[in-house]
Amino acid sequence: MTSRFGEDVESSLARLNRDRIERLATLAYGDRAWPMYCVLPRLLDRARPTVLISGGIHGDEPAGVYAALAFLADARHEFDDAFQFVVFPCINPSGFDANMLETASGANLNRLFGILSSQPEVRAVEDWLGRCAVRFHLTFDLHEVRPDYVGEGYTEEDNPQAAYLYETVTDRSPRIGRAMIDALPPGRAVCQWPTIYDDINDRGLISYPQDARNRIYAMGTTFDGFLTGRNYTGHAFTLETPTGWPLQDRVATQLTFLRTALRYATPRLGTTVPS
Repeated sequence: MTSRFGEDVESSLARLNRDRIERLATLAYGDRAWPMYCVLPRLLDRARPTVLISGGIHGDEPAGVYAALAFLADARHEFDDAFQFVVFPCINPSGFDANMLETASGANLNRLFGILSSQPEVRAVEDWLGRCAVRFHLTFDLHEVRPDYVGEGYTEEDNPQAAYLYETVTDRSPRIGRAMIDALPPGRAVCQWPTIYDDINDRGLISYPQDARNRIYAMGTTFDGFLTGRNYTGHAFTLETPTGWPLQDRVATQLTFLRTALRYATPRLGTTVPS
């Protein structure tokens, strides 16, 4: 049986010829099974600055998956001299195939990190991170927001229909989120609401931990909360695009965010962090 995951994700990974593709797990639900992959350098050098990119934790947020794949295929070569990359292109392949937020077993993966969950997708990611023991220079978790989402005390009216991002800094890294938002072209709307899901929003930028007001996110069970809470990184981003936009615009926005952050984090490009 063909699937969107096989046609779009696995076929894209098969065309990569400079990377190691590691199968982290086989996820079996009923009579179906999906592989879960990690893309990493053939030789992972723990002394080099390493960047983690993840997509598809929520299966109905496909732009992050396609942006991660597009970055691997082309955009990352601009930064190969400065960084090495680890990519989880689609953490929730069963949800991706079904175009639903949860896994085929009904789990919202982005609420299950750091709590000793037995959910196989979460276990695969946490176990890999524990084995490799890499501290990442930056991490990017690529998400989207649906206009019809209802849950956790929020209604459809609470869902932004424009781009925004979360930036978490727990070390002394300079913040670069404002530069990422400002890099978007005029046609890409940025959320101007004063709050997003209770968090304080500054023209598309939510700065953690100081702007955190969402009690659910504050529990640290999201992927970025787990990464910063367990000291896998001191600088984490969650990127958000609205699914109401055309897919190509959402992917392009995610790539603009990624490229801008990496340029500001790359000393050899001579870019200074905005004050």
